Amino acid sequence: MDTNNNDDTNQKKHFVETIAKFCNRCGAPYSLNDFNIIKSTKTSTIIHFTCSKCKAEHIANISQKGDLQRTPMLTDLHSFYEVNKFVKLKRIPLNEVLDLYNSFKENKDKSL
Repeated sequence: MDTNNNDDTNQKKHFVETIAKFCNRCGAPYSLNDFNIIKSTKTSTIIHFTCSKCKAEHIANISQKGDLQRTPMLTDLHSFYEVNKFVKLKRIPLNEVLDLYNSFKENKDKSL
């Protein structure tokens, strides 16, 4: 068996058993199939999970610094694949973001 797949399965089991047993929206129990690991490092793991009953989707960052901290975010991204697509994108330089903002602001001012 592939070591990475085994590690992923063990992490998913840990999440289901200790972190997210039930959907906080409808109360349905989670299964291993509801979880997808987006990224895992020595210090944290980012997971995406979807309730099989109500389809609520969450992203959680699990810190592994001795104590476990869960920071869930309800998301409008509709699948693990959509989340994964954005995770793999390169960082956008701050200057590009500011240029875009200024362009929008300039165009808004012109339309008034």
